[in-house]
Amino acid sequence: FQPDGKPAGFFEGAAGQRFFQPTGVAVARDGSFVVRDFDPSFSKPRMWRFNAARQLLDQRNLDGTDLASPKHLQGTAFLPDGDLVFADAVAPDFNLFFWPKDQFAPERFAMRGRELTQLDAPAAAALDEQFLAVTDAGNQRVLILNGQQDYQPAMVLSKPRFDFDAPDGVAVHRKAPGAPFNEALVYVADPGRHSLFIASPQGE
Repeated sequence: FQPDGKPAGFFEGAAGQRFFQPTGVAVARDGSFVVRDFDPSFSKPRMWRFNAARQLLDQRNLDGTDLASPKHLQGTAFLPDGDLVFADAVAPDFNLFFWPKDQFAPERFAMRGRELTQLDAPAAAALDEQFLAVTDAGNQRVLILNGQQDYQPAMVLSKPRFDFDAPDGVAVHRKAPGAPFNEALVYVADPGRHSLFIASPQGE
């Protein structure tokens, strides 16, 4: 995409609107994608959805405000069927949201709390071929959810083995497609510890 006078690859918005401090992006297998930013008042997080032809499908404000922390709008991932999951650590209930591609609005993925099936200020989400890793910052842990079991918790990376303070970014890597997940590596960025944790689901 190359608007007149812009460098190759430049994409600044749609429908007469421009992105305002975009901080998150995710691309689906079919080439459709989402962009996360704030509205120009810097008071409302927004979500933009585009098809593979870069045509705007939907754009809406999300609940919650955080005037000082645009970094909390990065956790976005597409599920294999094209549905979307995103973390919104500035929403009133600090939660993870699920947005089916054929649904008008997102729905809450879990309730806020400290139980294994609850979240508190999730900051990021990363999709593996089977599992969804979520940094549950308020609970100082990383939850691994099993996509083949309706995204129920499969394992937890937490204290005392992993001394997280405020886990933020997360990524999952398998050495080869179909390789056992217990041989995978989970990368966790923790600004509170000024550290990058590299862990295996085996707890190493």
